[in-house]
Amino acid sequence: MREKDLDYANWLLIAATAGIDWENPPPKEMLTEEMVIAAVSDSSLRHIPEELRTPEVCFAAVYDDDDDLRFVPEHLREQVRARKEAIPETTWLNDLLWYTGNHVFRLPKKLATAEFCRTMVERNAYTIEIVPEGLRTPELEAMAECRHDDDYPFPWEDADPPTLSGPTAMVLGASAGGQDYGDNEESGEGETKKED
Repeated sequence: MREKDLDYANWLLIAATAGIDWENPPPKEMLTEEMVIAAVSDSSLRHIPEELRTPEVCFAAVYDDDDDLRFVPEHLREQVRARKEAIPETTWLNDLLWYTGNHVFRLPKKLATAEFCRTMVERNAYTIEIVPEGLRTPELEAMAECRHDDDYPFPWEDADPPTLSGPTAMVLGASAGGQDYGDNEESGEGETKKED
């Protein structure tokens, strides 16, 4: 199939699996925020044209790699940083349950602790690839090796899949039934219930 014959679904699949070739991008009418978010999990924000760096695109990029914060437009930087900091540890563990090493991801600095890395590798052996060098112990390597054994099921085979949120849900095509980490006035946070 020639590129000019591709429909939106095919372009989205290409973006999610191989990124977007910005020298030869999809037609402008198909270049949606969803597609750019799918592509950003496979490449750096630095490659994305500035006019496409929306708050959601920037958050998706920084979600996967803290280093991309330097490519976020100045007026969005603090908002994106705060949004990522607000993600609870349990959400990271649920999202990393699905990590298979097939896209760029760096463990956020705040999670780079021995305890978090051990829990993460216990739940999904593939995450050993993103454990920082200083935290990769022989014990952790052995645990990951044991869990890669063919007799060991993938962590999601015997459990209900977690509710994914944010960019992970969009990239994986999951239902985004998770939490909202932005300032959402409709969430009712901070409001008090009135008693009758």
